Amino acid sequence: MGSSLSAARGFFDLFDRTPTIDNGSVDGRQLENFQGQIEFNQVEFSYPSRPTIRVLNKFQLTIEPGQSVALV
Repeated sequence: MGSSLSAARGFFDLFDRTPTIDNGSVDGRQLENFQGQIEFNQVEFSYPSRPTIRVLNKFQLTIEPGQSVALV
């Protein structure tokens, strides 16, 4: 039970944190010539703790303007 409470405390501490970046702000750098399409091509990724195990292997994804995507 103690470890559950400790884990919950860590979660709530993180959840209650105030972000350093205001994601609702309109201030900031405006990109020029931005077409709106995002493309990932042949992406490979491994966590530093497990460098021999690829989480992403030759990952490809195209996100069109106005499209919302979540990677879970």
